[in-house]
Amino acid sequence: MISLLLTTPCSAVVESADYPNDPRFYSQWGFEQPNDADVDVLTAWEMVKDKPQSEVIVAVIDTGVDSTHPDLVNRVAPGYDFVYDDSNPVDMLFPHGTPIAGIIAAEKDNDYSVVGLTGDMPVKIMSLRVYSTLELLGLMPVSAASRAQRLESAFSYAIDNGANVINFSSAVALSAVESDPHLKATVESLLKKAQDKGIIIVAGAGNSGSLNPDYFPYQWDRPNIINVASINRRGALAADWDQSGPEPRDHSSYGAHAHLAAPGTELESTWPSNDLLDITLFSPDSDNGTSFAAPYVTAAIAMGLSVRPDLMQSDSPAAALNNILTLRKALHLGVQTTPELQSTVNGGEPIVVAGGFLKLPLFLENLGIRLSERNGESITTYPKSVVRAQEKGGAFNPYGGVIRLEYENRTLVADGTQSHDDHGILRYEWDFGDGHSAQGAVVEHTYDRTGTYYVTLKVMDGEIDPVTGEGKSDVSAPQRVEVLPPEYDFVKIRYKANGEGFAQEGRMLSGRIDIRKIGSLRRIRGTSQFLDENNQLVKVSVTTSFPVLGLVAGNIAFSHPNFNRSVNFATINPVSYDASTNTYSLKVEEMELHFTEKTRR
Repeated sequence: MISLLLTTPCSAVVESADYPNDPRFYSQWGFEQPNDADVDVLTAWEMVKDKPQSEVIVAVIDTGVDSTHPDLVNRVAPGYDFVYDDSNPVDMLFPHGTPIAGIIAAEKDNDYSVVGLTGDMPVKIMSLRVYSTLELLGLMPVSAASRAQRLESAFSYAIDNGANVINFSSAVALSAVESDPHLKATVESLLKKAQDKGIIIVAGAGNSGSLNPDYFPYQWDRPNIINVASINRRGALAADWDQSGPEPRDHSSYGAHAHLAAPGTELESTWPSNDLLDITLFSPDSDNGTSFAAPYVTAAIAMGLSVRPDLMQSDSPAAALNNILTLRKALHLGVQTTPELQSTVNGGEPIVVAGGFLKLPLFLENLGIRLSERNGESITTYPKSVVRAQEKGGAFNPYGGVIRLEYENRTLVADGTQSHDDHGILRYEWDFGDGHSAQGAVVEHTYDRTGTYYVTLKVMDGEIDPVTGEGKSDVSAPQRVEVLPPEYDFVKIRYKANGEGFAQEGRMLSGRIDIRKIGSLRRIRGTSQFLDENNQLVKVSVTTSFPVLGLVAGNIAFSHPNFNRSVNFATINPVSYDASTNTYSLKVEEMELHFTEKTRR
């Protein structure tokens, strides 16, 4: 099903925008998600794909980047390791620089893992390593001043070796920089040198969960420093800024030093060591941090520079500053504003200066980049599809993610009323992913069977699209819906060996047995416990798979205080269904399992 999704055209504003074939793109919620709390990367790719593009070098000053990673091997430029003083800036153990590089530039459409925000644009990563794993684990002491001096060397290398934008998702104690007059003067000189070359430095706004952390570069107010706060899946600041109750995964700093926000929680990206540990970054419950919000903005700048190479060219410090201010203004205007992010605290200090989170298409449009396939049309003239969905009778989860429907209540309520358009939306068209569709702003749909489905909403307004000749339209990112298998409340086991029969039966207590039809075959999987007629606890476990040509292979095992058996098997169509008793039976050799559903299919 996921393969079908990733190879089927699915648009965001522009009908021809396709999902990349990178299998975990769907999990990168900050790129696209149904509730529109994302950066709208599909539309951005559509805006730049037919434009001439120039190479952009992004310096990542961090723990190093795994240049052998399949998603990054073609995306690296020469860099340097300032920890061990060599030209191999790789840290395989501490996963920080590598996932940051992946958010920016992981290769697109290579049938592997994730994708970077810059897609297939010519963006390269210059890895500059200033931290080591041993230091970060406290096993190799290093002074704050020494780290600051490495930072000085890394900035100097980036500026002198062709970096166009710098991502610094870290921090150095402000006191370590400002307490050393020589170091402070040197760093100030380097920042001015970067500014005079038109280089923007993007940093995380900090993870203190409060106002104005005391770190460099957050507190240095320069035109070429952009600090990025972090939002969660519902588009809210990932911090309890108003003390109204904790947000999930609180961490983000905020205040006048934070210029705009970007996704920073539950992120997927590249992982070191050839993807051996390439899983969701840390864990869904960890505070991923503004370190991973910053590269969203870094990637946006790289996209803009690639299509507007004039912003990388200047013949004077004044011209370079003008280029920086052009990009900075586009970033401040290229956001989706929200009441929360526009709020103020501490006597009027803004949560984030721009009052919103990054929207790549709006940023690009503010640089004069328009939808090429729409004859220079503005994206703001198109409607926007926004999906809210929930189990019937259940509560809407503002943080998004997968919707899981119990089999006994497998009706989905889909709400598109938060979709919007300047001239109003005329039509709402739903595709439930199971061959059924419906029209209307709010609809209900009951799924016939278990499985995983992807729900999309297409909205259309009354303005004429210059290419299609129809109303302008937008299709949402897919909402993943999982219809869980039905529960079974009765199980019977029969086993006969050496002429001796054994039978147990009873009501299930816990666990879940999943029975589903795949093609002409039925598969049973799961583990459950039940009490037999003597109140003995019995455990049942079944696994089956379909290797080749309809051959079903698997294992049946059950444990009983007086009798334990495990049978491996390989056979054709071992599962049958008796409609009169609503029972599924698995018979293999001398083992029989019979499961009776609570609810009829």
